[in-house]
Order: sequence, then C-alpha cells, then structure tokens
Amino acid sequence: RDADKDVGVGEAISKYSWGQLPLERAEWRRWSSYTRSWKSSDLLVRLEREPFAKGAMRLCHRMRSAAPRRNWVAKRYENEPDLESLESDVIMQMRAKEYARHFNARSPPKQVDFLEASIVRLPDRPSGMRDFAIEAFLDGCFRKHSSNSGFVADEVVRNTPHAFAHFTFEESGSEELVVDIQGVDDLYTDPQIHTARSGGHYGRGNMGLRGMALFFASHRCNRICTQLGLTPFAHAPRPGDSVLATASRSPKNRTHQDSDDEVLVVSSKDQICLSMARPIVSISRPQRERRSGYARVHFSLAMLHARHVQAGAEFIGHNVLTSPGQGLFHLREAAELLHVPAMLALACLHLHVRPRKGVLR
Repeated sequence: RDADKDVGVGEAISKYSWGQLPLERAEWRRWSSYTRSWKSSDLLVRLEREPFAKGAMRLCHRMRSAAPRRNWVAKRYENEPDLESLESDVIMQMRAKEYARHFNARSPPKQVDFLEASIVRLPDRPSGMRDFAIEAFLDGCFRKHSSNSGFVADEVVRNTPHAFAHFTFEESGSEELVVDIQGVDDLYTDPQIHTARSGGHYGRGNMGLRGMALFFASHRCNRICTQLGLTPFAHAPRPGDSVLATASRSPKNRTHQDSDDEVLVVSSKDQICLSMARPIVSISRPQRERRSGYARVHFSLAMLHARHVQAGAEFIGHNVLTSPGQGLFHLREAAELLHVPAMLALACLHLHVRPRKGVLR
C-alpha cells in the first residue's frame, strides 16, 4: 500500500486504447509474507496483445483491471512459461519488501520500498499464455543501480541502494543478499536474491556465494553503511579509494574482538603449525555468524581470483580486475576470520603443496 501512493499512472499507459481489448476473467493470487501462503480472488482485466518491452528473459505487457481499477505491468517468461518460476519471482520481491521494512526501521536518510508483486492466471487463454507476474505500473525516471553480479556504474552513484544491499546481508545473518536493485527514486522492482547455501530458491539468477562475492568485490562501504553499523568489508587499498572503503584494514578501526585472532603459519621441512597470534576472546553467537558469513565471502573471492588467473581472464566480474594479489588478500582475510579452508590454503601455499581435490571446499 505504501508503494502504491508513489506510483503514477504514466502517459504511456493512461492514453492506451483499452476499450479495444476484451475484458477477461482472471484469478488473482497474492503472496502473504506473514502466513507464507497464497491468497486468491477473482479479477476482470484487459491485457494488451503485444508486449511493450522485452528483457533478457521476460516480456512486459500493459494491463488494466476493472475492479479495482488499476494499471499494471504483466510479465511472462518468453521461453519458459513456468508458473513455478513466476511464483519464485513474486516471493523474492515480497521478501525484498520485508527487508525494506526492516531497513526503514533503522531510520536511514532515505527510506526504500519495493512494489507489491502478485500473479494473475487467465484460464480462458491457451497454455503458455495464462500466467503472468504483475505489479503496479511504475512511472518516472527508471534507473538501475546494480546487477545480480555486482556494481553497475552510473552517472550518479547513490549510497542508499548499495547500503541497503549490504544491510540485507547482515539482516539475514549472512544467508541472503538482495541485489539487482532498480526502480524510480527509491521505489524498486525486480530484485534478485543470492543465498549462501546451495540449493536455495529464487530462480536461475541466484548465483549463491559467487554472486555475494561479486557484489562485495565492487561494493565500497559508504556513510549509510557506517550509520547503520554495518561491518566494513575489507578491500586491499587501491588508488582513489576513500577512507571508508579501506577502513576495515586499519587496526584502529577494528574492534578488540575483531583483532585478536591473527593467524600465524609456522612451518618446517616436515611439519606445519597454524596458531593464533593472540588468545581468542569469547564472542556472541551473532558475532560468530557474522564473521563466518564474511569469511565465506572472502574465501569465495579468493577462489574466483585464483580460477580467473589460471584461465587467463581479465575480469572476475563487472569492472573488477583479476589479480593474484587481491586473491591472496581475501584469502588472508578469510583465514584471519578463522575460515578453515582458507587457513589450509595459506598453509599449502606456504609449503608449495597442491591440496587434494575437495579439501578447500
């Protein structure tokens, strides 16, 4: 409802010749984030015959409902008219809307929201043309802030969309990350969610840990991240980086609990020992989970750099250069956060030993 207040009718849809289209009966299905179930009601709609826009996988049609009288955008997959995929898209967008509510509760400088998404089924249509994901028609200057694989450069780089994405990572306990943020002002639509655990839902765009790693590879924490108390993601300093971008590498900006676990690799010809430079201080479970989440991302980034160096690829993601040095930096960061595969990888590198297949997973 909050989003609907900001949705304009738009000249492109208000002047459309709706009277030339037949009125069709439809089943309107809406996902409840509270009950985790679908609610159905009847609807009468007019749907344009040809799409007015086309994306990488979906076609967009204008649609108008009779009661309530509203203008919508109806989306369907071009090659895979799959109801399960549409349901996943709707659930994902409503999940992002939940995160927006939690974000706004932290009093950021600007609040965000996502359009409410739902599904209509037109039972009188042939198979493959019955099911559509719908949302209110969004009028205004549409801008894409990020993709599902990292940062998207624009003339104006805004803090709010990227801080919101970072926020979702911590709010979910490092299990989910909302990316592909786009829309009009701070009213967004069509997000993608990456999940840390394999086998997660949210469709083919869910790139898992790799997607999370690519986001953080291009993300530089801004003042809203700092205001929200988000953990700065460590990057090796690069020319032009701001203080905020590399703050987590400075000892004075690390908390006592974040600086007590430097990993030392001590080796001889016949043996190796991994030890801690300082005694480990007991920390809370949420802190351990947050550390573990960032450690997994650092390790995933290290592996991405390693694979792309081996393949001779220039970039690991959007505008992120492949670099052995960056890979080693993220490997060390993961090891400092007590990520065992990273510690083993550092040990193998130190001893010039090739790890057995599967050891570093």
